[in-house]
Amino acid sequence: MSNPKVISIQNVSKAYKMYSSPIELLMNQTGLDRLQFWNRPEYEEFKALDDITLEIGKGERVGLLGRNGAGKTTLLKLLTGNFTPTDGIVKVSGGVQALMATGFGFHPEFTGMQNIEASIQYNGLAGQEMIDAIDDVIDFVELDEFIHQPIKTYSAGMQARLMFATATAIQPDILIIDEILGAGDAYFTTKSAMRMEKLANSGCTLLLVSHTMPQILQFCDRAIWIENGKIKEDGSVRDIVGMYEVFIQQKSEHLPKEENGIGKSLRLKLNASPDFATSDEYPKSSAQDGEFLDHLLNGQAVFRWPGDLGAKLEDFGLYVKNKRVNSIMQNADVELRFTVRFEVDSPFNCIFQISIFTIENRRATNIVSSIYAYDGKAGNSRAVKAILEPCLLGVGDYYFNFAILPEDAMRTGVALRRYDLVSRFCDFEIRSIMDYREPPIFTHPSKWVFEN
Repeated sequence: MSNPKVISIQNVSKAYKMYSSPIELLMNQTGLDRLQFWNRPEYEEFKALDDITLEIGKGERVGLLGRNGAGKTTLLKLLTGNFTPTDGIVKVSGGVQALMATGFGFHPEFTGMQNIEASIQYNGLAGQEMIDAIDDVIDFVELDEFIHQPIKTYSAGMQARLMFATATAIQPDILIIDEILGAGDAYFTTKSAMRMEKLANSGCTLLLVSHTMPQILQFCDRAIWIENGKIKEDGSVRDIVGMYEVFIQQKSEHLPKEENGIGKSLRLKLNASPDFATSDEYPKSSAQDGEFLDHLLNGQAVFRWPGDLGAKLEDFGLYVKNKRVNSIMQNADVELRFTVRFEVDSPFNCIFQISIFTIENRRATNIVSSIYAYDGKAGNSRAVKAILEPCLLGVGDYYFNFAILPEDAMRTGVALRRYDLVSRFCDFEIRSIMDYREPPIFTHPSKWVFEN
């Protein structure tokens, strides 16, 4: 049986009036424009949301994706009751906790402790429950003596700690987070992630807005992509994140050079990983805008990123004893077989990089080839193997990223490019050969020496 719906949005639009001057806006806000019926202020109507329809069930963990100005925050403010829709119906069942901006809802003149107490009381806790919640917040934020100082003296990171801890000290029916997890340092981010994981697994309905895709992948199982006020895609988090990543990369590829990299050092920094190598100097392949999905020869759907002309992946699979599989035993000998189609005539040199990620989006390992020298004609294909004897990955679920890179891609100081990048595909599992209570993430070969 499906989960009961806690959020229902039916044909909702939200429009804003855009006036040509502040005076005309003021006249509208104060009602004075109605007195000048012969000279009403002119305005244009901007639809932040345009005929949105969606439902979210109890306990779902939903990530909202989209560029700045797409309508994500407007949608969240409709759910919290801060805005009312211009058209349509918004229904929310249950209590909502929203983290929309650093410091929002806190009084700057009050101390951290006073703000914690006021927030906990506002959420209906009293007696021992309130004391326990306050102690939990104090322990989490680690502000020490600053807890008794006015929060107007806090840094943005300190305010983020306090706000996040207070909002998550109780278990709401619906938790809404809008980019607040990116406001702290690395230590706070790690603590917040652990707290979020615990809260998300408790049955709370989660709506998370973030431009950091690993956060979306870590906490959400469904993603909704909003573009220009409309729902562009809605589905499993890995599928939607894959489409969105390719879309953003395509947009970046078409930026003028002076916008795509403000300086050489910035371009090198942005291109620090071969998985995300870009180029603004070489001709591109014939991929068209909006084509997020591609297919390998075996019909497998993949997310293919734009790349330079050179070579493209045609087929990819795991093989054990010459049989194609998607499930293998721990410590098995595995062959990663793939076929590459070349788009240029010889001479052509490249490097193959295979990255294996856990299903939670943590990189497990990189496998990088030596330089492959191609001597042939455009349109020809070649078969290649990467042999793992044995595969040392631990028990779990994994997926692949695959890249074809220029031969100088690994040299320090070289602005990285790529010929092909296929991401988030070919899922597989590794099964245990023993009955582990907690399976290891890696099995290391060893040599034992017993001395007399």
